[in-house]
Amino acid sequence: MSREIRIGDRRFYVVSEPDGNEWKAQVLELDEAGSTQAVGIETTGETQSLADDRAVGILQRRFRDASSIPE
Repeated sequence: MSREIRIGDRRFYVVSEPDGNEWKAQVLELDEAGSTQAVGIETTGETQSLADDRAVGILQRRFRDASSIPE
């Protein structure tokens, strides 16, 4: 299962799968060539929604924190 997230002009997919009694989610970024690359965000949760929401939250915090750094 996957869920698409857009932040600005960047596209990400949260991909989740069962992992024992839990769900595991990871975030992949889709580049302009159509390839995906892991961005280093992996989460787990008792349900697919919980694992996905945790991954999305981490992704959003990364972008919010990066945008608050002065240039």
